[in-house]
Amino acid sequence: MPTPTLPPNDIASALPAVSDADRLIRVGHIVGVHGIRGEVRIKADDPEAPWADHLDGVFAVHPKQPQNRVYMRIVTCRRPGKNRLILSLDALFDRTTAEKWVGSELLALEQQLPAPPENTWRIGDLVDLPAATAAGGRIGVVSAVYESGGQDYLEIQLDCNQETLLIPFLEHFVPDVRADGLLLANLDDFLEEAMAGTPTADPSAP
Repeated sequence: MPTPTLPPNDIASALPAVSDADRLIRVGHIVGVHGIRGEVRIKADDPEAPWADHLDGVFAVHPKQPQNRVYMRIVTCRRPGKNRLILSLDALFDRTTAEKWVGSELLALEQQLPAPPENTWRIGDLVDLPAATAAGGRIGVVSAVYESGGQDYLEIQLDCNQETLLIPFLEHFVPDVRADGLLLANLDDFLEEAMAGTPTADPSAP
């Protein structure tokens, strides 16, 4: 897929002021194009996607240009189903332009988002949380969250050897999420692979 060009100067100049202290939260990503007018299909991180009804715009980050954030104003929003949105964004004015942005993450300023319901978590809140198993205690920390094929994955950096695990963010593997960390389960195969290259301590060493 071609790397997208940045939008016209008059659109880029509408970028809201963002300071180093501001936190951008991922709210979804573009999964496809709808129709010929540049509307895009969005998979929202939050099934209810309350942000879509009151935000003026979102920041789009293309996977081929992760260092660039492009602010796009929301013109219209429709909800064809749970977790799914169809947005018209001012920078995507036709189907050809919109197709170049498929796969992009959408971010919003944290202070502009409604607080998540009790006992629920934004995807971005999981990064840097410690990860533990019921049997062995802490094993590492969540270093990143990725999306592929409609499924979110947690990258866990292990304390023991700095290797990483990539596990599906499903209840089978992550049965509990709390403010102080994640509880992981059913990781034997993941851990075995990650530990394969870890040197075994020599018991005869002083």
